[in-house]
Amino acid sequence: MSRQGTIKGAAVGAIAGAAAWAGALAGLGRRTAGALARALYPPVCIGCGSFMDGVFTIADAGAATFEQIVLTGFCPDCVTKIKPVSQPFCTVCGEPFASQNGPNHTCGRCMENRPAFATARAALIYDGPAKNAILSFKYARRMALARPLSLLCQWGFLRYYALAAHDLALPVPLHGRRLGWRGFNQAWLLMEGWKKDARFPTIDRQILRRIRNTPVQAGMNKKQRAQNIRGAFAVSCPQKIKGKRILLVDDVLTTGETARECARVLAKNGAARVDILTLARVEK
Repeated sequence: MSRQGTIKGAAVGAIAGAAAWAGALAGLGRRTAGALARALYPPVCIGCGSFMDGVFTIADAGAATFEQIVLTGFCPDCVTKIKPVSQPFCTVCGEPFASQNGPNHTCGRCMENRPAFATARAALIYDGPAKNAILSFKYARRMALARPLSLLCQWGFLRYYALAAHDLALPVPLHGRRLGWRGFNQAWLLMEGWKKDARFPTIDRQILRRIRNTPVQAGMNKKQRAQNIRGAFAVSCPQKIKGKRILLVDDVLTTGETARECARVLAKNGAARVDILTLARVEK
């Protein structure tokens, strides 16, 4: 090899070595910065507010257990207090039965007053740390909670509706005034991770609209909620849902009156089937 070639090879080697060192130092810098950030701003449990050593990270809700997904936002102590909805439950509205024995079956209310939706399912029970987190998400506008809560909603979908072949997924809408006050629709944020995943149905935020700004339903009984929500929703493009299988998504199912009214309006405008998915449901 000529002297010129030797010098050129040495230069290339030196450049490659420098690049490797630069990459290693950059990686070390990122790790150091990450460690410093965790030391100054340690993760906080979204259920109880206690500091945590770290959080569990997952890439796919479908490949994780319920406990692993809960650990993405909650501390180990809170994990023990968060309950997934368990069987037996009503085959229609999904309400868990008090007795843990026996098969799933239709509850008395759904037999007497069949809703317009085919099924309603929820990922977890609205109680304890889960309730605290959802209330903080909605009313304290803690947007950082959207990620761990949306993973739980994804888990609920994959558990109950992965093979349902819905054509569209619609978030339960907020009235414009409430949306302006809150700044976001929590149901929409729970679906944020669905957009680039082929396992989930196409999302449409415009089809179902809230045309009446109803009073907040907290504290109302079932009859009052039904009266309050009646006529509050409308479909903007009936042709988009005619003959379609619709999945309606919300954060919490309490008495089911909002779900019933939305499903009634969607069915009236031509939807072939409506199913309900909520992050949580109140345990009777």
